[in-house]
Amino acid sequence: MQSRFPALITKRGIAITGALQISSAPNPFLPSILFYIDTGADITQINEVEIAKLGLDIRGLPRSTKPVISCGGRVQAHVINSPIILLLDEDRSHKEFIGLPYLHATEQPLQKGQRGNLLNRLLIPNLLSRDFFIKFGLKLIVDFKTNKAYIEN
Repeated sequence: MQSRFPALITKRGIAITGALQISSAPNPFLPSILFYIDTGADITQINEVEIAKLGLDIRGLPRSTKPVISCGGRVQAHVINSPIILLLDEDRSHKEFIGLPYLHATEQPLQKGQRGNLLNRLLIPNLLSRDFFIKFGLKLIVDFKTNKAYIEN
């Protein structure tokens, strides 16, 4: 059965709100997370702010062996295994996407000339990337004329 998941066309790009479940986290469920769709990126990623909401310390997660380029530079990424991503379809029912082997949790790079805490860091967006679309046989449909976008299986 075909499902459509409405997306938003914003000034920053095309985005979709979903939920995230990480069973190994102290707070295993994030009920609302904004993902930007990046079909040029290889691996789905969430940022350090979302990791903190899950109750995880990003530095306690295993480091990725793959180089990660994001926001114009190289960033340190960590691996979260077996994520579950939930999207809300047009009928307002959730569909779970289970089977993505892992996602990257990215450390926020410091702004130029800054030191210290998360407030002085650049916010790397959460991304739904090619791995997500390929794994689940999804496609992104965008109609700029009507300003509508959605993900479809």
